[in-house]
Formats: sequence, C-alpha cells, structure tokens
Amino acid sequence: MSSSLQRNLGRQSDALTWRREANRQHEIALKMAKEYQAAEKVRRAQKHNESLSRAEKAAIPRTDRTVTQGDGFAETGAVTEDSDETSASETKSLFEVGDRVWLYMERVKPGLTKKLAHRWHGPFRIKEKVQEFAYELELPDRSGYRFYPITTQGGRRI
Repeated sequence: MSSSLQRNLGRQSDALTWRREANRQHEIALKMAKEYQAAEKVRRAQKHNESLSRAEKAAIPRTDRTVTQGDGFAETGAVTEDSDETSASETKSLFEVGDRVWLYMERVKPGLTKKLAHRWHGPFRIKEKVQEFAYELELPDRSGYRFYPITTQGGRRI
C-alpha cells in the first residue's frame, strides 16, 4: 500500500470519528434541552398555581390525580388516576342551551370562489341539546339560511 493511500485512509477515519462524536454531542444537547424545557414547564405551572387567588383556586375543577416525578424531571413523571369512574362522569359539554355559536359551512354557493367565501356564519343561539355532541340551533325567521338546524359539535365556536 502506498503512503498517500494510507494517509487518505487515516483522514477518512478521523472524519468518521469526528462525525460520530458531533452526532453524539448533538443528541446529548437535544436530550438536555428537552429535560430542561420539561422542568421549566413544571416550575412555571407550579409558580402560576401558587399565585392564584383563593377564588380562582376554588374555580379550578379538582380531580383525583397524583403526579409522581422520577429523577427530578417531568418527562419521566407518571400520572396515576385513582378512579376511572369519576373522570368519566365529569365530562363537561362545551356548549350549553342558550349559548351563541358560530357555524362553519364547508360548502359555498355555486359561482363563489371558495377561497374568498365567508365560511363562518352566525352567531346562532343553541335551542336544545339533542345528544351528547349534537345541538339544535335557533335560526332567524328571514335569514335565508337553508340547512338542517341540528348540527354536531365539530364546526362551532363560541
């Protein structure tokens, strides 16, 4: 083997070693950044919760959840729930009877450009809750809207 070939082989080996080391350092830096962000998120949440007034703390719904942390980082924390029945029965509906909501309509009138058409219509008042996620809307008398007044929860905003 010639000496120039051996020198090039050594350079390639050095480059591969350097690349592996750089990739390893990059992975370590990403892992440390993720751990730091998780720890900061937990710290900011605790600071925020401690600064709440008594009335604000009373307004927060309480659940039977405990958070355990391992190694001091939130990403390794495990959430254990004491009872599944209580959380299932506590599901709260997004909308109540009497709320005013905006309705999203995907289809537009023929001849209109979809990009420029108004797709959010309303506000409409909720007349009745038909099912868990279905509501009947109260339409104005001379509104010109021609759609079925019972809609699902998907395309509405308060």
